[in-house]
Amino acid sequence: MRAGCPNLIERIAAGMLSYGNDMTRANTPHECGLGRFCDTRSAIGWVGRDALLRVAREGPLKQIRYLEIDGEPVPPCTEPWIVRAGDEIVGQVTL
Repeated sequence: MRAGCPNLIERIAAGMLSYGNDMTRANTPHECGLGRFCDTRSAIGWVGRDALLRVAREGPLKQIRYLEIDGEPVPPCTEPWIVRAGDEIVGQVTL
């Protein structure tokens, strides 16, 4: 027996993040929408605590979100799709 998870379509339909695809160790729990599971008040003396407390108070600079695209099927997302607002890169789409 081993751990399982929803298949890709079920995961995408439910808006569930996939570790390694949507989020990595480079992302904070707050960026991933998991800040409510962090008890930073009782954590004393660990590296990064002050930064994580600040993000919990002020909100993250970036967030990982799911999105829904209406219309015709889109091609597979085999590498990140860059999202722009005018000339500025504001995010990316991953699968």
